[in-house]
Amino acid sequence: MITPSANLRLASVACLIGILLAASAPSAQKPEPSALLDAVADYMAKYERDVVAVVAQEDYRQRVYSATLPSRQLRSDLLMIADARWGWIEFRDVFEVDGHAVRDHDDRLTQLFLKPNPNAREQATRIVEESARFNLNPPGMSFERTLNIPLEALRFLQQTNQSRSQFEIAGEERADIGRLVVLRFKEQARPRLIRSPQEVPASGRFWIEPTSGMIVRSELKISGANMSATITVRYAPQFEPAIWLPTSMNEEYRFYDRPTSIGGDATYSNFRRFRVDVATDIK
Repeated sequence: MITPSANLRLASVACLIGILLAASAPSAQKPEPSALLDAVADYMAKYERDVVAVVAQEDYRQRVYSATLPSRQLRSDLLMIADARWGWIEFRDVFEVDGHAVRDHDDRLTQLFLKPNPNAREQATRIVEESARFNLNPPGMSFERTLNIPLEALRFLQQTNQSRSQFEIAGEERADIGRLVVLRFKEQARPRLIRSPQEVPASGRFWIEPTSGMIVRSELKISGANMSATITVRYAPQFEPAIWLPTSMNEEYRFYDRPTSIGGDATYSNFRRFRVDVATDIK
């Protein structure tokens, strides 16, 4: 039989244990991402300088699911060049489709910026539009890809753009290089960085080495009334000193009004730098 005094002692012990457990338990509140964002802003400021005048070979396979179309293999030059507004811009120049050359592989994008040329941006834009016609589309549908460039997600981490989004720490993961912090974001500001007729916000995640602010993986999502898109990119060090550049890109587009989707996988290799004779501030 338990006496009233024994009940009181048991209640006191339970209360004490509860206090000790509460004191030792980790805080349920998520850590603030401000310090991480400061490190990322410093990293991105240097990244903008390092990434320009870099060209890589892109091997890119596109697929249409729920259709009888075969996949399509594109081989292109992917060029990163400086831009006053965006920090950098990316150009894709397709030179091979399904193993067949569509032009001479003469690094024409690279050559376009090697010498002073006031019309370089205009000519490069025409090359990009020409290359876009080789994208694989579902039957009876013309789908314009605007997200399938690997560095697009990183724009949301530039210091001038960080205030546009809401950020939160989503967890941690272990990798070969050590601890990574997973940073989730959702765009808040208008107009959107990635324009669309419905002005839908972007969202996604970044896997970041917290000390250096280095991004080793990115995920970008856009979800509208008729479709959703997800672009995932992995990065690895290139050159010396190292700069973390994309080594793979995976894309998926799902359409809500039809039983089909589009997927793509790209890998990047043969990274090289080129020197320009004029400032790479392309207007």
